[in-house]
Amino acid sequence: MNNLHSEQPISIGDALSRYSDKQSETYLKGLEVAERQREYSQFPLYLRILIGIGAVIVGCLLLIALAIADVFEYPGFVLLIGGSILAFAILLYRRSDSFGPESLGYAILQQLSFVGVFMGKCMLVLGAGELVNYGNEAYATFVATLVFTLTTYWVYELYLDRLVSVLATLFSGFGVIVEIIEEALPYAHMEEVMPVLALLGYALVPVGVYVFLNPRIPQKYNPFAVAAILMAGFVSVVALASDGVGTSIWPLIFGSEVFHWQDGLSPTLSLSGNVIVTVTCIAVLIWGSGGRESMSNRKIQFGIRIMILVGLMGIAPCMLGVLVVLVGYLTNDRLILIAGILYIPTTLFFATHTLAIGLMSGGVILVIMACFLFIGYLMSRSWFNGPDLEGTAR
Repeated sequence: MNNLHSEQPISIGDALSRYSDKQSETYLKGLEVAERQREYSQFPLYLRILIGIGAVIVGCLLLIALAIADVFEYPGFVLLIGGSILAFAILLYRRSDSFGPESLGYAILQQLSFVGVFMGKCMLVLGAGELVNYGNEAYATFVATLVFTLTTYWVYELYLDRLVSVLATLFSGFGVIVEIIEEALPYAHMEEVMPVLALLGYALVPVGVYVFLNPRIPQKYNPFAVAAILMAGFVSVVALASDGVGTSIWPLIFGSEVFHWQDGLSPTLSLSGNVIVTVTCIAVLIWGSGGRESMSNRKIQFGIRIMILVGLMGIAPCMLGVLVVLVGYLTNDRLILIAGILYIPTTLFFATHTLAIGLMSGGVILVIMACFLFIGYLMSRSWFNGPDLEGTAR
């Protein structure tokens, strides 16, 4: 195996078939991983999108009809109806297993069940929010979303439902955190709360990446991983646009005259997001290159140095986009790869508006950054296109 990159990728089944010793520890571990991956089956992406769009439109229309009928005036009745619809939708989903995945009945029952799950969960959340006293709606919403996520995640196996449910739980959880901070600090402004939310959002990044890339974790937990990264991306962009959180060491160098940066914000708190994302990028790079043994490879060492440099001088949301691109490349997932590529210019757009030096000066800074990146690309071409240097791990 002098050059792993020259070999064609093979499936795990082909790799296991090459083992002559069926009782070896490596074979048994590979077989265990393959069986866990087979436990989770899902629709193609285009079909999941069509089902989701159609179900959301139908569900919203039915909820509007119920609102016109003044059903939501009675919270207890809303909870009862929502729970009944959710239970019936899950029964429909289980009933669809008796049909073949290629049959029309299977597709119809799947879509009807998703409509029912969407309506039921929305009604449970609305009913729980109306049932509690004024001022406790955030807590009730979080408890309701957490309960229906935990009760349906392992029962209702549709990818889109799991993703939306976990994402809604995370959003409501962050809402509860805001309520707790406001109760502890009655005179605190949102600008003071946002850095804490950003730090918690960045903390979701290594968790989501680990769950998504670990081959021993079944794929049914991938929606949780994707939701965690989506939540981190949303919070990081909002924190960057509002308070300049995640601009690494730039505010320490230029001061608040250059950045719309909160004077009372700790620079360590802002820099912590860069540290979390950069360390995660380095870990993913090492993992994708073959583990700890690859660290003796001078190419990997060069990549780690570049990651550290970009992490210290760069912007945390942009580094998050680089991390998503890296994950998409390693998993050969074009959707994740495209999402990361689109996320990077989005964060750069908000980063330029964080600057207080005008669009022209911000454009000059972006051009200078692009030139440095291009020079780094030209310098690295000789590393990745040429033969391995001395000390490279084989």
